Amino acid sequence: MSGATIAFAGSTYPTANVFYPYIVNVKIVLTEAHNSKDTYLMSMADAMLGKFDKYWEEKNNLMVIATILDPRFKMRYITWCFGEIYHPCRCINELDEINKELEMLYKKYNKLLVDSGNDKAQCSAQVQGTQLTHCLVSSSLLSVCMGTSIRIATARPSLRGF
Repeated sequence: MSGATIAFAGSTYPTANVFYPYIVNVKIVLTEAHNSKDTYLMSMADAMLGKFDKYWEEKNNLMVIATILDPRFKMRYITWCFGEIYHPCRCINELDEINKELEMLYKKYNKLLVDSGNDKAQCSAQVQGTQLTHCLVSSSLLSVCMGTSIRIATARPSLRGF
């Protein structure tokens, strides 16, 4: 738990993707203490959990999406977090909401990309008759969000003439 204190108070430039994992961890620890057999610990955790839920019961979509975009976490981590802190039915609803939010973000990004005239949604380059890359910029953003990878095919140029 000291890691949360250091992350919140000790950082000169705190970012949303750093906070959410600590918030989830605090919720898990408070819930475990609330379910403890120790009455003193249970009553203290109950009071703390009430105050915690007052501010954090409703998820902060910005923090969640920032965490998904952080290469250390991805969507699988959020799925695990929601499974730990929410009832199974609510977990499914919250995940659906985040997926819709990510899809909306992707569509906005894709529209901006197309509208800007730099449509790199599907580009390929030919050098000496060899296709070097086939990039899917928009799809790669979605893959970053969803924690999957998209292969970018690259061909090695021939060195026969050297």
